[in-house]
Parts: sequence; C-alpha cells; structure tokens
Amino acid sequence: RLDGDRETKAALNHLKRVAPQKAVDAINETQINVQAGAKELAAVDTGRMRASINFTPATTANLVATVSVNVDYGVHVEFGTSRMKAQPFLGPAFAVERPKLLPRLKKAIDEAGREAKRGGR
Repeated sequence: RLDGDRETKAALNHLKRVAPQKAVDAINETQINVQAGAKELAAVDTGRMRASINFTPATTANLVATVSVNVDYGVHVEFGTSRMKAQPFLGPAFAVERPKLLPRLKKAIDEAGREAKRGGR
C-alpha cells in the first residue's frame, strides 16, 4: 500500500472540505447578481412583480441556484403576449452574469487549492 505523507493528506482533506462551499459561494454570487439585475430591469407598475423576484441559493448538496418571479403575469411580461410586447428582465440579467460564472468557479477552486497547499490557512 502506498500512502502520501501527512501534509499531502491534510491538503487533500482540506480541498475536499472547502472546495464545494467555495463553488456554492461562486454560484450564489452569480444568482444574487441575476436577481439584482432582474429587479433593475423589471417593468414597474405597482412594484409587485419586482418585489416578487426571489433567489433560492445553491447548497453543497444541490449546486443549483434559482431566480424566480412569484407573480403569475411575470412570464407574460418577460415574453410578451399577442396583445403586449415583451419586456424582458430575467433573460437579460442572466445573459450579463452567465459569462462571469465559469471564471468565478475557477477562481474559487484555485483559491481552495492554494489554501490546501498552505495547510488550510
């Protein structure tokens, strides 16, 4: 049996413990920005739709974060109807943040790796 030294094992254990949370943080940062962008771009009449734009965070058990609109007419505002022109807010907010997600994830994993090399500091 071939075992690595204690420092290597400690570094790998740290990486295993810390990297998932760092990835979650990067995902959540992206979706929080999507939520903020959607609120900025949302058409406002009474403010009800803007106030209903919610964020459900990712976790280490589920690496999916969601931004949703909790009014039934949100989809009609986003995509339009036969009688109303679309006023997109979620799609454009996501389009701004989407290219930033992978660099955020890479940075988070690199950071976890550097911490692991330093012994978890």
